[in-house]
Amino acid sequence: MTDVKELIREARERAKTHREVAEVLARDRPDGEPGDWDARPTDEVVAGELREAAFFDALSLALEQAIAGAEWRPIETAPKDDSVLIAGGTFYEDASMHTTEWPFTGVTIARFDDRAGEWSAGYGKDYDQEYWHRPTHWRPLPSPPEPSP
Repeated sequence: MTDVKELIREARERAKTHREVAEVLARDRPDGEPGDWDARPTDEVVAGELREAAFFDALSLALEQAIAGAEWRPIETAPKDDSVLIAGGTFYEDASMHTTEWPFTGVTIARFDDRAGEWSAGYGKDYDQEYWHRPTHWRPLPSPPEPSP
């Protein structure tokens, strides 16, 4: 599998090359000297090179944004006004009866509870105990799928 960061680097290089080609093609060159082209490239050819450069710029930006959203971040940077995916750290049941913490090895959706000062991931199997987490990492929830027509 190709590394995404390598694809980003290649897209940037291709964009740079297309911009350089467009610059060379757009320059005025004297006609009739040995080694010169017979005719100056048309504006459409120059515009095509610039479109290719813009495409590879957009591709590299989209890839950068995709991997940025997919990376786990330190929990200290998590927004406290929205639900996020959390991972790592520990969890326990019911803040009022907190006695034992267990390692949390999975991933779950959680929200920060300002009153408790903890991350809540919902209720236990009996609906009388809430699961509280002290995660080490988070990342945003993915966007939901588009509705089917």
